[in-house]
Amino acid sequence: LDRMLNGDGIILAPKLSYSRLPMRSCAVCHSTSNLKYCSKCEAVRYCCSEHQLTHWKESHKYVCDPNKYIQGTKIKSSKELAPNPIDPSLRYDASRSGRTARTPLAGFMCFKYFKNGKNKVRIILPGKLTPYVNSSIDGDPNAMEYPYKKGLSTSGNQQVRLLNGKYRHIASYSLEELRKMGWDGAMYNGGTYDGVWVPFIDGYDSDPDHDYEPFDIAIAKRSGTAGTKNIAGLFMSVPGHPRPQIVKISHKA
Repeated sequence: LDRMLNGDGIILAPKLSYSRLPMRSCAVCHSTSNLKYCSKCEAVRYCCSEHQLTHWKESHKYVCDPNKYIQGTKIKSSKELAPNPIDPSLRYDASRSGRTARTPLAGFMCFKYFKNGKNKVRIILPGKLTPYVNSSIDGDPNAMEYPYKKGLSTSGNQQVRLLNGKYRHIASYSLEELRKMGWDGAMYNGGTYDGVWVPFIDGYDSDPDHDYEPFDIAIAKRSGTAGTKNIAGLFMSVPGHPRPQIVKISHKA
């Protein structure tokens, strides 16, 4: 992948392009009779107009026109940018700075099923723009509820397969794309790239054993959206039973 910069110095993800793929069956029922290509992208085939309409509504409309939606998502490319979560001028709230055991980073827990059907519980490192939702569990002021909409963490995958059948890895998105997707700076320790910390957006976290479109992780590291974070030595509140635990981060993310 080439490194591409816009006028603001933001690394942009290159547009993914696909030539006609050797798909020899209907994208819906896998029939091999009376096949016709999608007239717009010529990347998928259908045996009838009913199956073409079904596939269009489910997912194809999000990838057929590469200029309308952010590749691999259902989010329109025209969406306005959210605040920059890695702006160096941003600071954690003093009450959640992580500098002392009494002001820990408010880590939270994410439980969900991945695209491959496996379940996983992850501890998420909050971003500087992640909303803080204090919990009254056990009366502990350091407890942390899940800061996103109720039920979203178990609503399943929000990603869309690309025309080649693969997904985009969360670390492949540019900072501009992540901001349009609403990234607030939260991170998790990804297992797909040797434990590199990558952006966390609910519904877009990456399966450990999934097939992803290749990308250069070094680009994400250079842009500041993945890789080493200076959090060693900070304190973080980790959800647990019977009450949250305060831990000191002993390694660099």
